[in-house]
Amino acid sequence: MADEILQAPWSFLVPHYRRDAVFFIDACIPLTEVAAAVSQDDTGQVAAWVSAALMRRPTPAEVRRLATFTGELPFVIVQPYVLVEMPG
Repeated sequence: MADEILQAPWSFLVPHYRRDAVFFIDACIPLTEVAAAVSQDDTGQVAAWVSAALMRRPTPAEVRRLATFTGELPFVIVQPYVLVEMPG
C-alpha cells in the first residue's frame, strides 16, 4: 500500500475537501496503516483515532492556511475518502 501514497499541492485536494471527503491524519500514524484500517472497515480502530483527534476533518482555519501552502501533501485515496497527512 505504500506505493499508493501520492503527493500533491493542496489545490489538487480542494475538490475532495469540498465534497467532504478529506480527513487529516496525524503524522504519528503511518498513512498506510490508516488506509488499511479504512479499507478493511476496522471501525474500532478508526473510531479510536477519531476520538483521539488523530484522524479528523480539516478545520476552516487550516483550510485558509493551506490556501497559501506551497508544498505538497502526502495522501492516499480509499474510496470515498482522501486521507491526507496533516501538515506540520
